[in-house]
Amino acid sequence: MNDLMSAGVHRLWKDEYVRMLGPTWNRDGSANYLDVAGGTGDISFRIADELHRLAKARSVASGTGGEVVVCDINAEMLRVGEQRARTAGRAVSPRSTYEGRSGQAAAATSAGTGTVVGSRVNASAERTASGAPPGGVSLRFVEGDAEELPFEDSSFDAYTIAFGIRNVTRLDAALREARRVLRPGGRFICLEFSQVTNPVIAQAYDAYSFNVIPAVGQVVAGDRESY
Repeated sequence: MNDLMSAGVHRLWKDEYVRMLGPTWNRDGSANYLDVAGGTGDISFRIADELHRLAKARSVASGTGGEVVVCDINAEMLRVGEQRARTAGRAVSPRSTYEGRSGQAAAATSAGTGTVVGSRVNASAERTASGAPPGGVSLRFVEGDAEELPFEDSSFDAYTIAFGIRNVTRLDAALREARRVLRPGGRFICLEFSQVTNPVIAQAYDAYSFNVIPAVGQVVAGDRESY
């Protein structure tokens, strides 16, 4: 659907988005990134690839390894993303105690899962227990709500959300949660459609967005209202 709506340009936007983010390793050889509303993995895969590239270039060989957590409220999107990751041979961390919406941690199902703090989990402890090789990067897929994230305070080096902020019901709550889970100095990076300022282009864009996109959405996704 994104390919059709943007004529494939969204892939270039996402490449530039991750370049601007500049994923990197901490001094202790760790890296912990959160991608919200990123169920299918488009952004998280790019972040993981960049961390892998840097690890190889800099011979990162110590620390707890890195993890990119993909958090999405849509369980089916997460299943698609996890399957894509496994098919591509990417390291995927096991399901953990903090899955579930609105920060409600489920009961632990096996030993070695994350440390629950109240109704949230300490992402750093979870990352250490994930089994990611030193200098390596693993992916974890978590069902959760952007307005009430199931993670402890100051857990992540960066928070990314691409084409997802528009679907948030309470924007102020989502932004507060983003700030809460970011470590001091952490980065919030949002990729989203904006307003066209040129009146001529705006007229053409409005005609496209109100007439073409809904029709394509109906044919491809069976959902006219979402587009």
